[in-house]
Amino acid sequence: MSIHDTVARLSDTARTRLEALARRMDAEELTWDEFHALATTEAARRSSAASSLAVLAVAAELSRLTGRPRATSTPRPEFDLEEHAYDAITEQTGTQSFGLDPVAAMGIAGAAIVMAAYQSTTNRAMRDQGVSFYRRQVEHDACEICLDMADIVLPTTHQQWHHKGCRCVAVPVSENGADQ
Repeated sequence: MSIHDTVARLSDTARTRLEALARRMDAEELTWDEFHALATTEAARRSSAASSLAVLAVAAELSRLTGRPRATSTPRPEFDLEEHAYDAITEQTGTQSFGLDPVAAMGIAGAAIVMAAYQSTTNRAMRDQGVSFYRRQVEHDACEICLDMADIVLPTTHQQWHHKGCRCVAVPVSENGADQ
């Protein structure tokens, strides 16, 4: 199973669980406060797993690039996972799309929250490991924009751009830019 597969599974799980919570709220099985608390907790849990995966992925890729084992850094995204999940759920529930289809809106939000945690932690882990440059690794069904950006090497001082639903990941190009 590839990193893409694992991140996609985490993202899909968040999507499915947040959709189920939205359905329960829609059926009046949950109050607004219960829904919000449970959705935030679920998104934060999946984000934490994605964050840990990102740190492992960076260490594994650096081990492959350098030919020597690398220790993992501490998984620290650029933001607080729980606070980010709370804010993202709050923001999404205030959108027009949530008013039209809360189940779909929560599914999209869940997947996006998890990917944001993965991508932010990947960027931080690369900088913590002394990586200067990265490239975008795309999925087989990536959009044209992401495909166009796949071969561009960027400094880790720039966060990878992504769109909602994007499952592209940043991978280190070299340690300390040695082959640049």
